[in-house]
Amino acid sequence: MIDYKKIKKADIVIGIPSYNEENTIAFVVKQIDKGLIKYFPSKKAIIVNVDNNSSDKTAENFLKTKTNFPKFYVSSDKGLKGKGYNFKNLFEIINKVSSPINLVFDADLKSITPEWIKKMAMPIIKGYDFVSPVYSRDKSEALLTKHLCYPLIYGLLGFNIYQPIAGDFSFSLNFVKKVITQKWTKNVLRYGIDIFLTTSAIFGNFKICQVGLGKKHHRITSVKSLDTMFEEVIDVLFFQLLKHKTFWKNAKIITPEIFNKKTIKPPQEFNGKNEFFNYKKELKKNLGKENYRLMEKVYCFKDVNSIFNFWSQTVYNFIQTYEKSSEKEKLLRILKTLAFRHFEFYLELVKNLTYKEVEKIISCQAVAFRNNRLK
Repeated sequence: MIDYKKIKKADIVIGIPSYNEENTIAFVVKQIDKGLIKYFPSKKAIIVNVDNNSSDKTAENFLKTKTNFPKFYVSSDKGLKGKGYNFKNLFEIINKVSSPINLVFDADLKSITPEWIKKMAMPIIKGYDFVSPVYSRDKSEALLTKHLCYPLIYGLLGFNIYQPIAGDFSFSLNFVKKVITQKWTKNVLRYGIDIFLTTSAIFGNFKICQVGLGKKHHRITSVKSLDTMFEEVIDVLFFQLLKHKTFWKNAKIITPEIFNKKTIKPPQEFNGKNEFFNYKKELKKNLGKENYRLMEKVYCFKDVNSIFNFWSQTVYNFIQTYEKSSEKEKLLRILKTLAFRHFEFYLELVKNLTYKEVEKIISCQAVAFRNNRLK
């Protein structure tokens, strides 16, 4: 294992954030190494596993995987749990070695290929600062992205970024230097890191593009994980949006260029619908009987446009309340139960629709967020 502290300069840094990914990290490392050998053989590149004190054999499996390019392992301090800590360590390394080309890939990827390395690196070489991927995703996946992160960024900021919490990104050195000087809240240091990076790229006026990577196959986020992730991601998103309210007023629709956009392949199949039923009791308690009855009346009517208007207006009301509230965590828990009801409606709506039909539904909802946006 190489000691990264002895490295003074690197051309490319590729980070792999992880927590208990012993079954997949070796595959990810091999694909990254193959991509570097094939497309950037003359570059001084390093592979970094930024871990979160995994209790399994993540570190061991990473270190024993043979690679042509040097690699090293670094972990956050014991007791510091959160994906954001992984990124903080990675950004400090990038800044130290002054790497101009920087990529990040999740440790649970099963569909990563050597070509992903080239696709994510080339826009940075061409002068872009922040690269977000575009995947083909199953209609039951990425519910937090589809119903909150994507439509809010489109609605309030005008940016048509399809995967704002993708997990796989690439960055310029200038972007990294800017981000490490910002305040990282407790939820940025957790699951809120991805949305923090995307919004930082927007508000920092960095040059943004998107890259088509085709199908993403990885460990599906369970509803249990989403339970925790929801509050951390949305807290950071609301904080970032409210911090830059002046941006909303003149925000025009911008679709960052998409490179390598390919024909959509059959995405990974997943059905998590029934798991959301457990939250109805909590939702009824949160809303009260009358408000719950009125909400169910909207959803049972099954008029898609009315429901999308209701959902967008509800989310915007929460943003306004959140800004002045002293009980932000309680508000986010209530919004979470409402969101799970909305997810349930969506899963029922799209269960027999084609991929293209589902994409139209998601776009229609984003337009509702745009039309009902806060001024």
